[in-house]
Amino acid sequence: LYTFSDFSILFTNNNISLHGYTVCKLYNRDIIEKNKIRFDLNVHYSEDLLFLFSYICYVDNVHLLSTTQYHYIDKIGSLSKKYHTYESEILGFNLLNEYFKKITIIFNLNKDAQNNIQENSLGFLLWRSITTMYRPFNKKKYKERILILKKLNTFENITYLQKYLKKSLKLNQVIFLLYMNKWFSLFDILYKLIYSLRYKFDKQWKNYNKQLK
Repeated sequence: LYTFSDFSILFTNNNISLHGYTVCKLYNRDIIEKNKIRFDLNVHYSEDLLFLFSYICYVDNVHLLSTTQYHYIDKIGSLSKKYHTYESEILGFNLLNEYFKKITIIFNLNKDAQNNIQENSLGFLLWRSITTMYRPFNKKKYKERILILKKLNTFENITYLQKYLKKSLKLNQVIFLLYMNKWFSLFDILYKLIYSLRYKFDKQWKNYNKQLK
């Protein structure tokens, strides 16, 4: 049982920001209805984590079980296995960022808890949003990509990305330095090339990632 004053531990020792899946939780319907908590239909990835963050704002304690009470089916073609439009992806990031700031104040989250959310959730979702612009089915035009890259290049966002990418591929870390230093055109050229090759040699890319693991 974790009470109001212990909620930082939920994000450090228990990493609940990595396990937002709705199916493995029991929610109080009265709290949901009273506060009109709903899924945002414009968000197609991390929508379950957003639901958890919005819900947790209204509770005083959380119970965790150590036993497994459900089976998770990893289905090809599910929403969690797809990349969506930039607009949908960045909306998910922005909403989560708002909830992060809200629960940080409500529960007085310590630095470790804040870093955990920034690294594992916010940094990941922001990087995913940026790279979505280069994927074949959601690719944006050059001028629009540059404008978006400039808009997202804030101190706060750079902090999130630094924390997430420190554990990422070395290639991502090197290219991120270009973005951090506002060399947007060069960043764009390299990422456009990377994703062009990545989808052209999809099988080889998957084998490469397996070797890294």
